[in-house]
Amino acid sequence: MTTDNPQLLIIDRPCTYCQVLELKDAQHGGQMQHDEHEKGTSVLNAIEAMSYVRNGNSEELKIVPKTELKLGYKRKDAFSSLPGLATTALQGCAFCKILREDLISSMLQNENMKEQDSSPKTGTSTMELVITEVTYQFRDFGVSYPTRHKDAPRISLDALYVYFTIHSGVDKAEHSIHYNFYADASDSCARWFSLSRLPALNDRLSIPYLNRMRTLIGLASKETPIINNGYQDFQPTRLLDLNSSCTSDLRLIVTKEDPEVSRSDSSQRRYAALSYCWGSASEAKLQLKTTHDTLNSHLSEIQVDSVPKTISDAIKVCRCLGIRYLWVDTLCIIQGDGEDWSRESFAMSQIYSNSFLALCIIQGNSCSSGFLKPVYSPSMVQINFKSELNKSISGSLYLRMLFPPRETIKTFSETRGKPVGNADDPSIVDFNGATWATRGDWYILVDAYMQRKLSFEQDKFPAISALARSVCDRFPKQRYLAGLWESDLHKGLLWTTTSWLEFEKYYKPHGSTYIAPSWSWACRPYNISWISGITSGNEVKYSPEFTLTPAEVLTEKENPYGRVSKGQLFISGKNYKPPLHEDGQVNIKNIGKYPKFLNIVFNYILWSEKYEYVAHIFLDWDYHSALHDSEGYPRGPIDQLLLLLVSRTTLDYPFMFRSYGLTDQEVMLGILVRLMPGTKNEYEKLGLWYSENRDLGGKKFWENISLQDLILV
Repeated sequence: MTTDNPQLLIIDRPCTYCQVLELKDAQHGGQMQHDEHEKGTSVLNAIEAMSYVRNGNSEELKIVPKTELKLGYKRKDAFSSLPGLATTALQGCAFCKILREDLISSMLQNENMKEQDSSPKTGTSTMELVITEVTYQFRDFGVSYPTRHKDAPRISLDALYVYFTIHSGVDKAEHSIHYNFYADASDSCARWFSLSRLPALNDRLSIPYLNRMRTLIGLASKETPIINNGYQDFQPTRLLDLNSSCTSDLRLIVTKEDPEVSRSDSSQRRYAALSYCWGSASEAKLQLKTTHDTLNSHLSEIQVDSVPKTISDAIKVCRCLGIRYLWVDTLCIIQGDGEDWSRESFAMSQIYSNSFLALCIIQGNSCSSGFLKPVYSPSMVQINFKSELNKSISGSLYLRMLFPPRETIKTFSETRGKPVGNADDPSIVDFNGATWATRGDWYILVDAYMQRKLSFEQDKFPAISALARSVCDRFPKQRYLAGLWESDLHKGLLWTTTSWLEFEKYYKPHGSTYIAPSWSWACRPYNISWISGITSGNEVKYSPEFTLTPAEVLTEKENPYGRVSKGQLFISGKNYKPPLHEDGQVNIKNIGKYPKFLNIVFNYILWSEKYEYVAHIFLDWDYHSALHDSEGYPRGPIDQLLLLLVSRTTLDYPFMFRSYGLTDQEVMLGILVRLMPGTKNEYEKLGLWYSENRDLGGKKFWENISLQDLILV
């Protein structure tokens, strides 16, 4: 393998434990299939497994691709020195050597683990590490090939997972770490395992690395059709010229006024667009910006050593790839000019979609982090492979940890079981191939977006405005309302935050600037969660139970998808205000009965005076449903809350948690609102509720409630 990694370890003398790492494709039930797309080649087809899949009320047997191969690897060792692994490593086992180093590194980053590691009396280790399993993980390629049962997806070898438990007295914690698989493109193993991932090189401007980027750019240019959207000749208002005639070769240009741009052909006008993290407010404040005060000097010349490390690294990459122009928001938008920022943020969808190359920097947490120097340069392990199914297939597979062990380690509690999906792969959201009926992608994107930290909260809508505009360009009849969609409000309103704060702290304004109305997911600076089925597009049908008369959302003049100054929904719907109990409390309590999981755990229940079930309740400020008194009454303005009916659905879907014991699985859903102080009919969102067909609950509860008009703000 051609690589600049510092050390390559070959598993040529595996210990007794590590002998199971040899991948025997025939023994594990693999099948050889002819690849119709490339004549004369063969691939390993999906290893099949039988699985019971619930479909409504029935349990049916289904054949699915097997994405995990358990190797039967089990051993115990003393933490933290791991003498057992040390012994087998000294005897020549390469995997034991790297595994021991990574286990120690991953666990000793944990301060609690450091404190528990030694006995206060003897100073000796009181902890035991038990490796419970090692597995090969495959991923579903989504390409069907015929098998003896029916068309099954082709699979790709993805990662090796190590599952282990740390025992400390009566306590134990379950964890996992994983290594990605790689293969040389010319190796027959790459084709056999559908493995296209090449090892990351340490020198990111080396000739092999640049050649790889050029190859990927060439493939993208060849395989991605150019969509005729009328923007082929689009140029951003301003760009950085990386090959200018000034001394530093770097300056800002106004594209419509620059003579070289105007006389260049389309290939010479190509530009890259940079997406990166500004960092904290203090870090963002220090980075070089284009303002009205610096605009003229930047149009004349910019010193390369004055720009932050991430931007200077992007300049180096563009120059190496022969790309003359670069768009960077902090330098190509006039900072502090609200009108220019509004206009340019509105154009971001065009800026990124029409760029020849988008540089998306995921390394580092600020503009000064840079990305060309690797923060982690691990050793690589080589596993020799020879197929039992096709004798012509032999070669080498490589294992390498992509991120440092402290970032790779996961606990089962973090993932609600063993990690699933592709190792280290980001979620892919594709609007181009979507229909409006499958708009769950928007909610997936918003969920992921809210996990990011913005330097400025008021940029929450502008930062996502390009994506909102892209959706509107594709679906022009849809109206965008502060992060939601008018035709989809009966689903879009069913969100909550992951906040766990006393109400007063949750409700306290997070600054003097208005960000969003209470019914928008953007109104609070916390991660969000959606009710089950919202992110699955049209797989789960939700029916609206209210009428939106008008909706009024005031945005920036230059960017209708940008900053919001006001947002009102005029609703005609049914609402219910729970009465006070004889003890002066609303009868909403957490008593541990009928907890429900709809991607959100509903532990509070609204009861009638006779303790008959009415609805499950979730409070936006109490994610764990634990901020209550000794009798289970939640703290907060509970006596002011109303239940507003929003939609209905059924739990008769394979991935929904049914309410056992009920024949009718239909549920009614809505939001909790309260009257805004000092108003007559303006309400704010403060939670969620749903009601199943139990006791007084379900659709019968709402049949005799009249429609009323109210305003959500």
